[in-house]
Amino acid sequence: MKYFCVFFIFFIVLLSLLAVMAHHEEDEASGDGCVCNRIYEPVCGTDGNTYPNPCEFLCVQRKMYRIGQHIDMAHDGQC
Repeated sequence: MKYFCVFFIFFIVLLSLLAVMAHHEEDEASGDGCVCNRIYEPVCGTDGNTYPNPCEFLCVQRKMYRIGQHIDMAHDGQC
C-alpha cells in the first residue's frame, strides 16, 4: 500500500508537469503569452494599424519579428 501511494503521487506530479510544459509550448507557438493591461493609450504602428496601448503594440511587434517582418511605433495616438 505504501508503494502504491508513493507511485500514485509521483504519477500525479509527473502528469501535472507534462500539462504545464505542453501549455507553455502552446503559448510560445501561438505567441499568445503576452499579457497587457486594458488601459487605452493608442499608438500608431508603421504598418498603419492603431494599437490600443504600447504593450499591445510590442506584443504584435514580437510576433512580426518571429516571422521575419518588422514594424515600429510611428507616433502616439491613432493612425
